[in-house]
Order: sequence, then C-alpha cells, then structure tokens
Amino acid sequence: MNPYFDRKTRSKRIRKINVLRFYYFSKSIFKKPWRMIPILFLVLFFVWLWNCSQAFLSQLDNEFLHTLFLYGLSVSTILLFFSLLIVLLLLISYPPRAKRYESALMQIDLAPTNGVPPALIAQMRIKNTKVTRLVFYSLGVSLKEWVTRQEEIEDSFNVHYVEAPQYGGRKGNNRNLIVLTVAPGVSSSCKEVLYDDEL
Repeated sequence: MNPYFDRKTRSKRIRKINVLRFYYFSKSIFKKPWRMIPILFLVLFFVWLWNCSQAFLSQLDNEFLHTLFLYGLSVSTILLFFSLLIVLLLLISYPPRAKRYESALMQIDLAPTNGVPPALIAQMRIKNTKVTRLVFYSLGVSLKEWVTRQEEIEDSFNVHYVEAPQYGGRKGNNRNLIVLTVAPGVSSSCKEVLYDDEL
C-alpha cells in the first residue's frame, strides 16, 4: 500500500504542512505586521465577551452558582479562544494560490505514485520586482524532477523560472522543501537584483 494512502501518514503530512505554513507566516509578520489584525480582532472580541460575562456573574446572588458559573465560563472561554485561534491561524497562514498550484501539479502528474502533489507552503514577492518565491513541501518529488520538467511546470503555472529550483530551509539544505523563483508569463530579461531574507 502506498504510504500516501495511509491515514496516519496523511495526517502526519498535513500537520507538517500546517506547521511549516505557520512558521513562514510568523516570519512574515516582522515585514507585514498588518497580518496580525485578524488575531487582534479575535483578542478584542474575547476581552469584550469576558467583560460581558463578568457583568452577568456579578448579578448572581447565590455564591455556589456564582462559583460554578465562574469556573465553567472560564474553562469554556479559554477552550473556545484557543480553538478559534488555531482555526484563524490555519486560515491566514494558508497561501492564497495554494489550491491553484497544487491542482496544476496534479494535472501534469508531478506527484509521488498514486500520491498527492507538493503543497505550497509560502509565496513571497520580492520587493520592487514581479518575481515571486514559491516554497513547496515536496517530499516524494525530487529536485531533479522540478528541473527536468521545467517547461511543464512553467506552462501549468503560467510563469517562467528566474532561477533554477533550489532546496529550502535556513541554510538551503532541507531536501523536503523546494524553492521556485518565478516571474509571470514567458521568459524575458530580468535585470532586477533578487534578494529576500525570508528563506
């Protein structure tokens, strides 16, 4: 049985992808602090909710009921907050074009046998250029395939390679991560200096 069809393996893969997406999202916050706005709204909502609940509890005359409601409300609020926080983080760390790129890779069959295509982890636009760096979790698809099947990938993404595919990670030695540096459309001369310290 192919490991990609094993439920435990799939769950492990999904967790790994979500952790990587959150990691890249966290790094992007320093350059794009506005990405924290949804989390700020969530915190403010729960502060308001907590204040409302305290106002309700203050109206209870029965000390036993007051204590019971206080503990129940505290536990429920904390659990609800962290549950919604996790869901929110999954949503805002999800790259906008992930489905599109993964579907394109599936169409050209760039995936392990009977498996799933590489997952887009992050996309980072290089400042003052039209160039974007795409980071894929590519376990099961080697760097060689990203190189040898360049034309198919470029056509399916409607981009062209600006640089050769590379391994990702802080030191560029993570073989599970593949970084594509691409620009829209067909190849043209790219005179911009490419630089990005988010990788």
